[in-house]
Amino acid sequence: MSNNTKFTYLLKSMKSEYIEDTMKKGRFCFNHPSVFNKWECNDSAQFDRWDGYSSIIGHDIMYFPIIDENENGVVYGEGKKLSNKALFHMQSGVAKHTPICCFRIIEDKEMSIDYKTKTFSYSLGENADRIIKEFGHDSYIIIKAAPFFVRLKKQSLP
Repeated sequence: MSNNTKFTYLLKSMKSEYIEDTMKKGRFCFNHPSVFNKWECNDSAQFDRWDGYSSIIGHDIMYFPIIDENENGVVYGEGKKLSNKALFHMQSGVAKHTPICCFRIIEDKEMSIDYKTKTFSYSLGENADRIIKEFGHDSYIIIKAAPFFVRLKKQSLP
């Protein structure tokens, strides 16, 4: 998906037992990033080893071995180059303890709307079986993205 992708709707899959609370009370399930970082199966749709982490590219990575430690502190040896370039993953305490809720963006081109009959169609295609198998989800809701973002913003600002 590019930065120019147009989307109007979000899809949230869930178990049918949560549909009523979601539809009538606006409740969504949130999990800490660690839930997705430690999934049983690494090729699962839910597994994301680096969910909640910032990724930074470092250049000219050096290390300085400790050669002594005395009353004045640590004494480091000569620096040695470890790598020209490396990817670092870091997770702040705030990110680690901030629950997240996952939605699927429905691109405008994926949905067809018939304004005369007031109907629309959208298919998860092959993803439906994977969602059922891996997530145990058997239901979903589709919401308009813009009003949802407005409500989130109102709730998160002091």
